[in-house]
Amino acid sequence: MTSMLGGGILQYNTRSGEWKLFPSKESELDLLTKRGINAFYAEDPGQLWVTSVLGGSLMKYNYNAEALTYYGRDESVLSDVIYDVTPDQKGNLWLTTEYGVTAFATSTQKVTSSILFNQSYAAEYTLYDPLSRKLMIGLHDRFVLVSTDMNSFSKPLPAPLLGTVLVNNEKYIVQPKQKLISLSYTEKNISISFTSPFFDNTG
Repeated sequence: MTSMLGGGILQYNTRSGEWKLFPSKESELDLLTKRGINAFYAEDPGQLWVTSVLGGSLMKYNYNAEALTYYGRDESVLSDVIYDVTPDQKGNLWLTTEYGVTAFATSTQKVTSSILFNQSYAAEYTLYDPLSRKLMIGLHDRFVLVSTDMNSFSKPLPAPLLGTVLVNNEKYIVQPKQKLISLSYTEKNISISFTSPFFDNTG
């Protein structure tokens, strides 16, 4: 269970009836909560895959060791803004972003493929159907079916995307569909990096 008010991740022990808050360290709690955690998947005992809707991207969190690892645009994830995460039967995590969905293999901790949307979606939830091998992406007024069968797509092509934006050596979060960045006169040191992940265009 995640606390949307900056509390972190709550664990309930059904045997003892006790609640426990993670991370226990104040510094790591700040790292998690400021990134707007909104969904997670429990892979192994002690390990969670956590996603962020505020630019924190995908995080691997071992709550026994209090260890955090981040995966984002530098690792070819389509976006650092992730709405939901859902697993499939092959060990992939499907990350739904405003640009499309990314398949992330937990065994190798690498992106295996991505599907670029032909328009921007703000997904409220994502489910994987093992029979049809399709993702069911729920929007506010309908749901969209997306095939995960890579054989049905065209040859992967490189797609340049906005990577990391730094203002005065601090990360600046660019919101979905944001076209302009308003800065004050003191914000002069600007650095922009780009990534070029491979994706399959559903056209």
